[in-house]
Amino acid sequence: MGHKNTLWGVKKERLFQGFKYLVYSLILVNFFYFLREDYLASTHTYRDGFNWTQLAEAFSQSTDTLAWWVLLMLFELQTWTLNDEKLDRIKGMISAVGAVAYAFIIIAFLGYMERMMMTYGFSASSFTDACSAVGQVLSVAMDLDDYVDLTAANCASFEGTRWFVNETVGMMVNDEVLTRMHRLSATDVLNAGAWLLIVVVLEVDVWLTLKRELTDLFYRINTAVKMVLYGTLIVCCLYWAGMGDLVGFWDAFVWILAFFLIELNLFKWQEEEEADMEREAIEDAIAKTGDSF
Repeated sequence: MGHKNTLWGVKKERLFQGFKYLVYSLILVNFFYFLREDYLASTHTYRDGFNWTQLAEAFSQSTDTLAWWVLLMLFELQTWTLNDEKLDRIKGMISAVGAVAYAFIIIAFLGYMERMMMTYGFSASSFTDACSAVGQVLSVAMDLDDYVDLTAANCASFEGTRWFVNETVGMMVNDEVLTRMHRLSATDVLNAGAWLLIVVVLEVDVWLTLKRELTDLFYRINTAVKMVLYGTLIVCCLYWAGMGDLVGFWDAFVWILAFFLIELNLFKWQEEEEADMEREAIEDAIAKTGDSF
């Protein structure tokens, strides 16, 4: 019976690892999707091109996804793959790679902010239809990050009674789509901000666990903060679903699932650290008892 339990335990461990790697792989698939989407959008929002300092802003979604994936892998190494001894030996390298990932994540966050501000750069126009704007406006926004060149051949296909124009990027949009763009871009900023706060709390968790200084008070505080932040992410996820943004919903769902797995790693690691501390305390007590005799 014990042998069967051991085999089942090994099998569960392998299934858990396989499921984690599947989730991590799905995030990479999302990265290539966002890379293509960012490229297509940049041909409209950066018509004159962009320099290397604007790369993360122009490709905010794909840059953000890749940097977060690297950070996710670092958390996987710290909370599951490496033991404390190995982790202590390469903590400098992990910190350096993490610093680069955080830099790109912050830049991407600023890119989300820039995109949201772009949606608020539209002002009411005198155009009564899209055809009257041909030659004066270069493209039409169909959705956030979905833009179409405006030509005499396709202008009649765009519907709208009230039109708004962003002269900086040479783009027009109807009132319904503009409202949707405002809401989606603001949700992106809220979501990205919540994720930034979550990793700060996770970093504190990892550091305190590694130092064996995670007290019950810190644990309760961190848990309460993470519940609020993960609740915010779930609300954003459900909002994207309600708005019909199935890609945004799917991406958010996979990321929440991935970090839930990291939380499971962290929980098991903390349990092991507590067990080690209890065992060491018992061994010390036995040693002291022996010394007294």
